[in-house]
Amino acid sequence: TAGMNTAGMNTAGMNTAGMNTAGMNTAGVMAGISTGGEGGTGGTGGTGGTGGVEEPCGLAPEWRPQPHVGVTYVSHFLDTQLIWYRTDTDTPVEVGRLEMVGNAHDSAIDQDHGLLAVAHDQAKSVSLYQLNRPSSPGATFEAPSLAATISTEPYTPRFVVFDPARSRLHVLANAEVTEGLLTEMQLLTYDVSTPSSPVAFTEPLSVPVSTSVAIDARQGLMFLVGYNNKRLHLYDVRPAQPVPHPDEGLDLRALYPEENNVGFDPRQVSVDPLRGRVVMARAQGANSQLITLAYPPLAESLSEGECPAQTTSTELTPIADPFDVSVEPAERVNLLDAYKAIPIIGEPLTLFVHDAWSAMVSSSQGMVSVMQELDGRVEMSPACAEFEGFGCYLRPHANMSPVGWGRTEGAACFDATHRVVSIMTVDPNGEERGGLMTFKLNADGTMSRFLSTEGSTLSAGLYPISAVCD
Repeated sequence: TAGMNTAGMNTAGMNTAGMNTAGMNTAGVMAGISTGGEGGTGGTGGTGGTGGVEEPCGLAPEWRPQPHVGVTYVSHFLDTQLIWYRTDTDTPVEVGRLEMVGNAHDSAIDQDHGLLAVAHDQAKSVSLYQLNRPSSPGATFEAPSLAATISTEPYTPRFVVFDPARSRLHVLANAEVTEGLLTEMQLLTYDVSTPSSPVAFTEPLSVPVSTSVAIDARQGLMFLVGYNNKRLHLYDVRPAQPVPHPDEGLDLRALYPEENNVGFDPRQVSVDPLRGRVVMARAQGANSQLITLAYPPLAESLSEGECPAQTTSTELTPIADPFDVSVEPAERVNLLDAYKAIPIIGEPLTLFVHDAWSAMVSSSQGMVSVMQELDGRVEMSPACAEFEGFGCYLRPHANMSPVGWGRTEGAACFDATHRVVSIMTVDPNGEERGGLMTFKLNADGTMSRFLSTEGSTLSAGLYPISAVCD
């Protein structure tokens, strides 16, 4: 497969300029780790999760996601600030900001243990923060405290993902470039059961170039999308050293073969371990759509000694969405780009961040839609019904009135407790501050804008690139 040239390779919309690598020596690299002091005293930390690992299989059949407390953490590609907002109150509100060691490339949250990881590509490090969770809606709580700084030298960290059932942090990174294109990346794994003293496993694992990774915590199963080969690769992450499945992975291009003048790009894979669903955004111009793959989920209870095999790529089955891209775009409803799919864990709902045409300004604009699985296929719920009967445009507001249009790179998350969708908008030129778009998801599949007390959109920093909900 072709290589990848990417400097500034950020998450969803994927600016891919300049991160090429030559060959790499992966023999026993141990990253440096420095502690960041004690955790704060306000609020409460993580609760330890629900359902730990069961031996000898290494499975966690009782694992379930923690309830959300109503805090959204946002990091930025062109800004060194971490900003957090409250969504458990009558109106959304910014709570605080702190300066980080550098700008961010990605972030991830472990709600079970109250941890936030932020990847700093320029600093070649990952900041591990201990979160202080509010004890009740509207209650005060202290700022995140730096538990440790993980140096990933000589590798540049790009993407991070937690395995909360095993208290591990996985970092997708690349070696420094000397010449040529990027042909592989490295998967670095850390034990973060003691946040102030993370332990690096000694052997980075060479993996395909990827911008998208997710974990089924129950099975200890990692899904990694190959950027160059367009395959969905599976890894057993139950051992200390992740083990790739022996097959070549699922060929996504074979499942979604339609061609046009835009390259096929499956973005931001996510997983619902409870229902057995893998979702991602297919970005391909007018062929953009939601990708949903079903697989057998791990049963919540196992009999003594039972050790079921992990899901394999042959068990992944596509579920059709409403956009029949085999039909010419002029003869159907079509999207124009796609950024992120967010499964609502345990529910037949997926939030889909994408672009669609706006006749009001005769251009492509950012949207969020609600997709519902019904009778073996995915259908559209109304949301705000602003485009062809579905979807909500990302429109900044001031004094309860729209004041423009918002673009996004797909930084978004969902607070399942308070039913709040948070989406970050960006200035594509990186000159103006981004904004936090919040919506309430209603039981009937509609959505309503969730604005500040002044009826306005809250401000963010320069080019918000990652949002996680606690």
